[in-house]
Formats: sequence, C-alpha cells, structure tokens
Amino acid sequence: MSGPTGDRLIRVDMSQQTVRIDPFPDDWKLLGGRALSARILLEECDPTCDPLGPDNVLVMAPGVLSGTAAPTSGRISIGGKSPLTGGIKEANAGGKPGQDLMKLGYRAIVVTGQPADPDKRYGLEVTSEGAKVVAADDTKGMWNYALSEQLAERYPKTASFISIGPAGELQLKGASVACTDEKGRPARHAARGGLGAVMGSKGLKYVAVDNERRPVRQPADRKAFAALTKGYSKDFREGPKSKVFQFGTSAVVPVANMLNTFPYKNRTEGQSPDAETLAGMRIVESFEERGGGMHNCMTGCIVQCSNIVHDAEGNYKTSALEFETLTLLGANCAIASWEDVADLDRLCDEIGLDTIETGAAIAVYMDSGGME
Repeated sequence: MSGPTGDRLIRVDMSQQTVRIDPFPDDWKLLGGRALSARILLEECDPTCDPLGPDNVLVMAPGVLSGTAAPTSGRISIGGKSPLTGGIKEANAGGKPGQDLMKLGYRAIVVTGQPADPDKRYGLEVTSEGAKVVAADDTKGMWNYALSEQLAERYPKTASFISIGPAGELQLKGASVACTDEKGRPARHAARGGLGAVMGSKGLKYVAVDNERRPVRQPADRKAFAALTKGYSKDFREGPKSKVFQFGTSAVVPVANMLNTFPYKNRTEGQSPDAETLAGMRIVESFEERGGGMHNCMTGCIVQCSNIVHDAEGNYKTSALEFETLTLLGANCAIASWEDVADLDRLCDEIGLDTIETGAAIAVYMDSGGME
C-alpha cells in the first residue's frame, strides 16, 4: 500500500509544541494498530517512566488496512504506558480518524513530552501538507460533544476528531480517548487503561484530521485485492447469522445471565433479576417508535453490531450501548433499566470516562456503604 505522498510518521514534541514528519520505516510496513503501537513503545518508551510524565509515549496508530476498501478495517489503536496498570496498554476505537489518517498516508502519530505549563491546552491539526500544534485554551474543560460541535464549526466538513473530556484533562486513571463517528459524534472511545489521562498529561485536548476528500488507499494489485474483499464480504453476509447481527453485543446479556457470569451487585452474584430489561432485544424494540437503530461504528464495517439509542422524544442520546456497559454500569450497580444505563453511557462519553472502570468503581463504592 502506498499513501498519496508516501507513508509517514507524525512526531509531536509537546514540550516544545513542535512537529516533525518522518518517513515510515520500511521494516514496519506490515505493522499497524496494536502491533505498531507496541513496536514503537518497545523501542522508544522507558518502561520505568511515570505514565503521566514527559517520558511516556502516546501512540495513535490506525490498522494496517485502514483507509482501504477492505471491510471492517478502519479502527484506530491508542497505546502508551497505562497510569491505571503501570504496564503497556492498548485501547481500540472505531470512528473516522483512523481511516482519515491512513488516507493521508500517516501510519501513526507519536506524542512525547509535556508543556511546562500544565494549565495550557493544545490541539494538533493534521492535513496532507503536514501537522502543527495550535493553542486551544478556549477548549479547556469542555465536554466531548460540545467540543466536537465547536471543532466542526472551526474545521472543514471533511475533518474528524480525536479528543479528551474533563476526565482526561484531570488525568483520571479511567479517562478515555474519544473519536468522532460518521455523524461527527464523539461516541467511539478508546477507553481501557486510562490513556485519556496520558493525552491530558501532554496538554493535548484534541487532534483534528482533515482527509480533504482523499480517495481510499490502493493496493499494488487492485484486481486481486478487490476480489479478496468482495469474496470476504460475500462469505460473511451469506454465512451463519447470530443474534449479534440483530441486537449487537448486548445479545450476550441473557446468555451470560444463564451461565451465571453476568455480574450483579459488585460481582457478589453472577445473575441479575433484571437481565430481561437490560437485554439487547429491549433496545431494538425501541427503534420502531423512537428511531435510532443498528449501525456500523466506522465506514465500511459490514458487521454493524453497534447501535444508536434515542430517548422517549425521539432525540439522539448515545451510541454504542454495548454488553460491557450494560453489565458494569447496569447489573453490576443493580440498575434495572437499559435507559438509565444509556444516560450513564452518554455522561461517560461526555466526560471522557471508561464505562467499565466507572461501573466497577461505583459498584465498589455502593457495596462499601457509600451509596444505595
């Protein structure tokens, strides 16, 4: 695969707010996503560094086939030393930024250092011509949805965004990194491991990627590649169908409950009496009256296992109300209604928090007598 001007790496030094564009090493040409972020961290990150200090390395790496016509290939990997675990961590998200970066020929963004003034906020602007760090103090403390709306007014319609909410700025260990979807909503989160806190420690509030309507990346043998992708898509669509296609990952709720592996009340029990009202079929039933529906979390995904949830008035509330969120923010906290979980999911997306860590923490607090 070749990008429009040759594949490149974006290297950002937040200590000096400078950017350097390097050629992408030929030895790494088959690496993307988690494999690429792990390779960069192995070679460039001091394993003894403070995860929230200047020596940690934050990597944003699209999958190796992102930006191509290959189905289900557009995700992005966020990597770094985790402030939550102290080890190397990778979190993954859908949305548009991964594909947009690859269409421009950028295989990864590597962020090092941190500003001398921790109160300063910056943005990173990425185009085909390069990248630059810009002042963004006016975005300080903004929630993700309001931030995305503001950025959409500031940048071309062809731009997508990677951002953190207040949780990342406060360097909370469960902070997530948000990516905008096809509608410009910051609903796709790389949330595990607190990498939003690492982004916050570097003073980086957002990354704006303008794909400039670039076409998909093309392989050396277009006919062979097209045959493979069409064959894969055909086999997938004609293959055995599971309830995941109809209900998304939330289809697992009744199965997990039956197997006694559906955490309830801070994992003190393995079954919830409310599994029926948390199951994916209840969410799907709301689509006919309220709108919303199943959708793909990124362009070209043929699985379409994610969902768009509307409130009782038919207004958009949240996307990606997945099994893990229904489990940890729902049953694990003894919450019976999927609609209540949807409200909490939206709040976590706004603030920029991992729904799994948040649900686990709330359940521990409840179990200790802190709240009912």
